[in-house]
Amino acid sequence: MTELLKEFWEWLPVSYEEYSKKGISQLNGNYEDNFPKINELIEHAKKIVDDNLTSDNDMDDLLTIMGIDNEAEEIMEYIEENSSDEQINRLIYIGINHPLHDARWQVAELLYRRKPQRYADFLKILSSDSNMYVRKRAMNCIEMINQEL
Repeated sequence: MTELLKEFWEWLPVSYEEYSKKGISQLNGNYEDNFPKINELIEHAKKIVDDNLTSDNDMDDLLTIMGIDNEAEEIMEYIEENSSDEQINRLIYIGINHPLHDARWQVAELLYRRKPQRYADFLKILSSDSNMYVRKRAMNCIEMINQEL
């Protein structure tokens, strides 16, 4: 986890683990996008994509920032448009089990939009996710795919 993300968790102020369990976008009056360095977080995520980084740490940072950015979906759209196939595959492989449900539902969307290898298998996994919203988004994607057939 980068120093910038550590600063985010100190600012919020809840731990990464607590945030992933509660899955709420407002704590103590602080919205994620009010983080004073939100633009730096967004740029960090875009740099991971642009540099085609695929390490576990880079993917975790990218997924975490995508989860934080879940309302605007700027990072998800950037990934959709700019990630290499290799990077998408790594992101999905790690992302289907990511602690932040706000990252996992966006992984479902990326599966639908980019349709990498085995995308239907991964959507099926997410359709059984422990989080109701992730399940709903995965099922919506499966339904859209079925309508396209």
